[in-house]
Amino acid sequence: MGYELGTARRISGVVIGVVSDNVHPDGQYAVKLDLPKASSAPNLTKPDNIQLALDAEGRVWWNGETVDDAGLQARMQAAAKHSPQPEVHLRADGGLAYRNVAKVMSKAAKAGLTRIGFVTDPNAAN
Repeated sequence: MGYELGTARRISGVVIGVVSDNVHPDGQYAVKLDLPKASSAPNLTKPDNIQLALDAEGRVWWNGETVDDAGLQARMQAAAKHSPQPEVHLRADGGLAYRNVAKVMSKAAKAGLTRIGFVTDPNAAN
C-alpha cells in the first residue's frame, strides 16, 4: 500500500500534513469521531503507522487502545527511536478544543516524533 500526504508544512522540525481517511484496510482502529471536513490526498494506512485519535471527551487512543498521559508519552518516546520513524496519523473530533490537539502535538514533538499528519473527512463540501 502507498501513502500520500496532502498539504505538508515543516514547523520546528516536525512535518505536519493533512491526509484523508478514505482508505482504511480493516477498520481495526475505529474510534467514533466527528472529523473536520477538508479535501486532501487519500490516506493509505501502512501497518507501521501510528493511528492516534482524540475523541470528543478528550480521551486519547493509540492504534485503537485508550492510553493515559504516561502511556502516551512512553509510546511516543519508543516510536521516536525507530528508524525510519513511523508516521503519526492524528484524528481529532471536530468538537474537541484545539488546545487538546496542541498538547498531543507538543508531546509528540518533545518525544522526537517528526512526521505527523492530520486526518480529515474526505467527504468535504468545498
